[in-house]
Amino acid sequence: MEDPNRRLWDYPQLMKSLLAILAIIGIFCFSRITARDRNDWEQEIKEVLNRIKIQEDIDRRLIEEMQSGLYTFENPLVILDPYDASPLSALVVFRSEEPLECSVTIIGKDTSGDIGYTIPNFRAEHWIPVYGLYPDQETCVRLEAKTLDGKVMSMAQRIKTDSLPSVHANASMTIRTKQPEKRQKGLYLISFSDSEMAFDSNGDIRWLQSIETGEIALFKEGTRRNIFSVGSTRFGDALLFESSLLGRIHSVYYSPYGVHHDIQEGKNGNLLVTGSFDRDTIEDVIYEIDTATGMISRVIDLRKILPKNRNEQPKTKRDWLHLNAVVWLDEEETMLISGRNQSIVMEFYRDSGIPQWILADHQGWPIAYYPYLLKPVGLRFDWPTTQHAPEVLPDVDNNPNTMDILLFDNGKDRLQHDNFPIVREKGEIAEASSRLAQYRVNEKEMTVELVWQYGSARPDLYSEIRGDADRLSSGHYIGLFDLEGSDGRSVVLEINPSNGETVFEAEINRDGYRVECRELITEGDLELEIGAPVRNFVPKGVVEKYDSL
Repeated sequence: MEDPNRRLWDYPQLMKSLLAILAIIGIFCFSRITARDRNDWEQEIKEVLNRIKIQEDIDRRLIEEMQSGLYTFENPLVILDPYDASPLSALVVFRSEEPLECSVTIIGKDTSGDIGYTIPNFRAEHWIPVYGLYPDQETCVRLEAKTLDGKVMSMAQRIKTDSLPSVHANASMTIRTKQPEKRQKGLYLISFSDSEMAFDSNGDIRWLQSIETGEIALFKEGTRRNIFSVGSTRFGDALLFESSLLGRIHSVYYSPYGVHHDIQEGKNGNLLVTGSFDRDTIEDVIYEIDTATGMISRVIDLRKILPKNRNEQPKTKRDWLHLNAVVWLDEEETMLISGRNQSIVMEFYRDSGIPQWILADHQGWPIAYYPYLLKPVGLRFDWPTTQHAPEVLPDVDNNPNTMDILLFDNGKDRLQHDNFPIVREKGEIAEASSRLAQYRVNEKEMTVELVWQYGSARPDLYSEIRGDADRLSSGHYIGLFDLEGSDGRSVVLEINPSNGETVFEAEINRDGYRVECRELITEGDLELEIGAPVRNFVPKGVVEKYDSL
């Protein structure tokens, strides 16, 4: 059997040489995204563009190895991290005399840590990605192959991984609560300020991307690609690139408007991105990227839709809105947005800019906006303040006139609002808190009701500036609390909203931004398209600019 730790064509030496060249120009000299200057993000862009060139050579060599005929099911070629981008992944390469359907099982530390999947379709040339290896140790991987007449073969490989890159070496998750039989099956995918990782329910890292990126990531469930951003976080050059879990880049898009906070995909396949114009205000622009052409097909300027001088908290002139979320609705006729610095969630018509409704405190609005302001109902209601990540839920009350929205309510300055309900015992001092909150909007009656919340009674979860809330396929809700004053700690929890039971809670020793929980692998992730050209929509002039750096 081939050495399971063999790399491709003395692969370490190849990559060392290539990366040495890149290191000369300072590609890997990054600081935290909140402190990056122009030179930093220019080097990020240059790294992605250089990776595309290196990838072409790697693909060519992979194809040569496949065509050599040297590798079989019993004696495959195993390549750890072939694109130097996914250190807990590997690629198994071989040819078979007859078509085979192959399955993979990555053996976990216990059964809850097992990861298994089947490569779709019978084929004679096999590119089998292996995802979910443990860092700095051997992981047992079981391969199973089935012939067209039903014969089954199996074999095992032990794949040794390296230590994690220094920027990730100290990342850890400490489990507080775990109910394996009740939690949603899958891994917790988390985006941080400079990277993305996936943890299993035991707190072990099972996937990460070693390319340093911004905190904005879109994990596209049901497809082979995830979308990451590099470049300016305010305005100026930015790239959005689609890559597989193995780290192979498939598409690259360019924007002159920067990228911050959110990327979403519409049913038409286009991308909605939050950005800024290079002028007196920032973080108040939405632009749409046509993924078929790479062109920016639409730009929405929120300054033309909302009043800039409403004077919500915090009071800033330049960052008056701080747009941090955008959601496609109603077959793309309407959009849902969140503006942190206005404490506003709004649905509006994409083409006209006319609001459908506005969820926000009624203070400070010009008279023209009164018809769109939702009226609060219910005995215990308070507005979201400096919120993040609104998400439209499935119809839970069987009423076509209502829309349920789950969001992460940071709660900054909530205690300053007159309508804040003090629900603690008499004599206790109210403390700032963050929460997962579910609001029900009645679009016919123009009312809003707070129907569920979690976190108000836990000031230990207070998250002033970041956070996330999502509904999982199981119906559970998942939240990420980036703890205030913690010097880099976050809490991820999964909760059953029907009974309030926490089925998973863990602390991470890093500042988190977004979280999801799903199966790491979907069918699309397994179609690698080795050798397919990158859909590079970066203008020639921009490429030449970064080549000259």
